[in-house]
Amino acid sequence: TNGGNLEQVLASHLDNVRAAREQGAQALAIARRVEQFSATHIQHVGLLRYNPFSHTGGDQSFVLALADNDGNGAIVNSLHAREGTRVYAKPLVGWESIYSLTEDELEAIGKARGLPAAVSNSNGKVAHHV
Repeated sequence: TNGGNLEQVLASHLDNVRAAREQGAQALAIARRVEQFSATHIQHVGLLRYNPFSHTGGDQSFVLALADNDGNGAIVNSLHAREGTRVYAKPLVGWESIYSLTEDELEAIGKARGLPAAVSNSNGKVAHHV
C-alpha cells in the first residue's frame, strides 16, 4: 500500500517463518535433553517422623525416601534413642532395596510415590485410604 515491493515483503516473511521454525526445532531439542537429564534428578521425596520406642517422648526419629523418576535413590533412616542417634541408609532401585525394609521405610517410599497413606484402624489391621 505504500509502494513497497510485494515480492520483497513475501521473501522477508518467508525468511522470518524459516527462522522461527529453526528456533522452534532448537527449543524442542533442548527441552528433550532437559527431560532426559531430569529423569535422573531427585523428584520424589517422602518424609516420615516416628517414635520407635514407647518409653521416649516425641517423634525424633525419621525416615527420608529420596528417588528419581524411576524410583532409584536412597532411604535414610535416623533412629533416635536416649543413648544417641544412629543414621542408616539403604539404596533404592526401582522403588525396591536389596535390604529388607521396615514398615516405616515402606510408608516413606509410599509418600514419595504419592500413594495413599496406610492407616491403622481400631482392631490393629492396616487399611488404605484414598
